[in-house]
Amino acid sequence: MREINELMFEQLSDNDLFITANWSLADLDRRELLVANAGHCPLLLRRDPSEFNRIAPQGIPLGIQRDSLFECECCF
Repeated sequence: MREINELMFEQLSDNDLFITANWSLADLDRRELLVANAGHCPLLLRRDPSEFNRIAPQGIPLGIQRDSLFECECCF
């Protein structure tokens, strides 16, 4: 997410634009999901018919601030 922000920062900030996004990487062998967030709505993970988990690591939208840090959250 940090690299995407760096690549897009000049174009977005010059035009007073920003982008919200969720990034997810699934490791099916380990049954893990790694999630990063750039100011987007939380990701909802459904484990079974009656259980939803809200996944919302910290991060500001892309294009707002150069050198932004984005947290990742790992879900099992």
